[in-house]
Amino acid sequence: GSVGLGMFAMVELGKSKIGDTMLEAFTKYSDSTDVEVETIDISGRSIWLVQNEFEIPTDALPIVVDLTSLSQFYFAITDGYFLFGTEPEGFASLFSAIDGNPIDDTLASSEVYTALMQRCENDSNAKAGLLLTNLADTFLQMDTSGMGMMILPMAKSLFGDIDGIAETINFSPSEDVLFSGKYAIQMDGGRDGLMGLVSSESPVGPIPSFVGENTISYSQNSIEFSNVVPLVKEIIASNPLLAMQMNPQMMQQIESGISMYFSTLGTETHVIFTGSEPYTGDSVGYMIAVECTDENTLSNVLGMTMPSLGATPNDFLGNQIFTVDFNSGMMMPIDLSFSIAVGGGYMFAGDQQAVENALRAIANPKDANSGHGLNAAASMLNHDVVSGWGYGNMSDSIKAQAAVMKELQGMSEEMLLQVEEFDPEMAAEMRADAEQGKALQSALLTTMANFFGPMAWSCNADDTGFTAEFLMLKPAM
Repeated sequence: GSVGLGMFAMVELGKSKIGDTMLEAFTKYSDSTDVEVETIDISGRSIWLVQNEFEIPTDALPIVVDLTSLSQFYFAITDGYFLFGTEPEGFASLFSAIDGNPIDDTLASSEVYTALMQRCENDSNAKAGLLLTNLADTFLQMDTSGMGMMILPMAKSLFGDIDGIAETINFSPSEDVLFSGKYAIQMDGGRDGLMGLVSSESPVGPIPSFVGENTISYSQNSIEFSNVVPLVKEIIASNPLLAMQMNPQMMQQIESGISMYFSTLGTETHVIFTGSEPYTGDSVGYMIAVECTDENTLSNVLGMTMPSLGATPNDFLGNQIFTVDFNSGMMMPIDLSFSIAVGGGYMFAGDQQAVENALRAIANPKDANSGHGLNAAASMLNHDVVSGWGYGNMSDSIKAQAAVMKELQGMSEEMLLQVEEFDPEMAAEMRADAEQGKALQSALLTTMANFFGPMAWSCNADDTGFTAEFLMLKPAM
């Protein structure tokens, strides 16, 4: 089968003269081109029908999609609206509503959409929604291979059966706030999959001492790691072909292999990104810290399994740090090593410097920095009892990202030098294109870094979904 694509957009004009300007521009455009324009009548209104040639070879798309509707567009300026779309039925439906006739099966009558809007702020400057039940049906219709029937149940088991997603945004709601908003996820059948690993609302714990003043962003979440094994078993069972290959002994081995790690973990989880100016690949770091309820067992498990993965153990302040070097055999301009350690009631995973700093802060709490970088935005959101919350400085985050990308671009220069050996002209063209791309990227990142200020967010989970709230402050001038 195939699925057709269509669109309908409307802009309220009110008493502005934008409509007259758009009408004049459209008239000039149609007069100066060979585009065929026809005036038709829909519900007593004059509508412009623009015909154009729009052809895409069937084999150019990975899925079967009927794009014939994009060969004609409908425009109208009427009843205080500018209307644009590909389906005349959309115009007729709107005009019917304007004329006072009821419309069946509207978006507002959808129980999923209503539930999403109840989670969000209905009175907002902008809102958007995505009903995934309809999207899943569309995906199955577009799939000609039949693989979708197997992939979709597995995807639902992995991510959970999500019915819809929505967001609402308010621009400059107060003098200090640049924008604020809410996100919502609705799961009428109950939270499951990866979404089910997030704990329901719980009291927020203190920010640990290893969260230092060089923190760029920090989040604290409550994750039910004890549910990982049941989730993996459910994912395997949802795929008949995969389940048929798993005998009870293999399933037991998988369960034991996963349990020996996750059975030692609690729920308290911290995610930290750090950086110090001037930002470089070496001064930017990351780390995940998870509450560890059985340090001895996890330490023994890591001691048995990490060396087989190529990890090198290193004693540090009475703890063992296992580091896997992914740079081996690759010419990479940045450090891709990954370290993991257990100590102070936590399992730490991240870059080696961040892990060492965390162990150092735990071993010497009096010397640990008390200023953990909490920003002004965090104090403006209620995060006393939540499933997760966090804060960050977008400006610093963008600057750190730009520094890492700049070092990665050193790889392209090495490649250009190799090209230059056998084709200098091609290398010169490639270098010119690369420099232009770097300049545009640098200008964009600099603009974004100057535009965004500190931000904070919180998330609440319940039986049927999530509600997340965020806000971003205006940058300090």
